[in-house]
Amino acid sequence: MARISLIWFMIIFFGVDKLALKNDLKNDRRRLKDHGVYLEKDAIIKLRAFDRYASLDLNGYKFSKRKINNHVISRWYNSKAKQYLYQIESISYVDTLLANKEVYIDTIKKDPQIVKPNIPVRGDFKFRTYVIESSAKERLVYLTQEGEGLVWFSVGNKNYSPVREDIIVGVVYPNMTEINKLIKQM
Repeated sequence: MARISLIWFMIIFFGVDKLALKNDLKNDRRRLKDHGVYLEKDAIIKLRAFDRYASLDLNGYKFSKRKINNHVISRWYNSKAKQYLYQIESISYVDTLLANKEVYIDTIKKDPQIVKPNIPVRGDFKFRTYVIESSAKERLVYLTQEGEGLVWFSVGNKNYSPVREDIIVGVVYPNMTEINKLIKQM
């Protein structure tokens, strides 16, 4: 068992040093189009800012990688362009019970009388966060969840989030404060 765990650790940590942004953008755009996910027109236009980095030739970039807790941080740096690209792979382990409350869109029923059992939430949720920093451009951040797609992205100080038909409960998403701390440790 320990040997299998070591092999998986080596595959994850010492695996191919490749930016997965191109594949994530492709899959997330397909989900946006096909799976009842809405993203406003302005956000779709802003999402194109990530395309040039998705196909970037990283041969001239210095690469480093580090594992911190449940995160694997990969960094590419180009000194000529003064550009940093970060790919943070995070795993969130969840094992909890959520109180099941009815949510009403209208305000007629403010205090529901129906009692429902708690919802068990258990699983591993995998995320990839991309942070692109350049001296000449606005900071770009892109967060995607494995199997679910785009969570949110930002261009400069403006955040964009898709509107979904369903909401996954109990997921603990990586937050920007945590991501920024991880980046500073690189």
